[in-house]
Amino acid sequence: MPKTAPHPHAQARWALAAVATGAFCVQLDSFALNLALPAIRDGLHGPATAAAWTVSGYLLAAGSLMPVAGRLGDLYGRRRMPALGLALFGTAATLCALAPSLPLLVAARLLQGAGGALIMPAGPALLTNACPPGHGRRAIGRALGLAGPATVCGPFLGGALAQSVS
Repeated sequence: MPKTAPHPHAQARWALAAVATGAFCVQLDSFALNLALPAIRDGLHGPATAAAWTVSGYLLAAGSLMPVAGRLGDLYGRRRMPALGLALFGTAATLCALAPSLPLLVAARLLQGAGGALIMPAGPALLTNACPPGHGRRAIGRALGLAGPATVCGPFLGGALAQSVS
């Protein structure tokens, strides 16, 4: 039986869900640790200045690598880069959770920022290509709008997890 191509609207919905989920994770991680820094510092027995690098290192890696990641997406594929970024992001998140010391946590956060950088720039391009003509901008707005609550939820979730789980 011949394999049929997916319906364009179904493909656009999957792309929208993938881009929104990736952007949500990147945004959540950008803001989740601020309230948890004292607990991180106490739990990993590090100085306050080093604990701040768990946030700053992530943002620095993500922000500085996004232009490169955008170009890599152009060169190697708009689907491949977000998938690679998600794999790197998830692996780094596991390393963050298992980090026995503050320097290893900061290193894992740098990797996580690099994964986030691979996720973000290719998303709008992926949506533009997956959506029917004339619908790409609206889909980008929806994806980023769905990711927006992570900015608000991040500090609350980070603080709650630091208090309850450690």
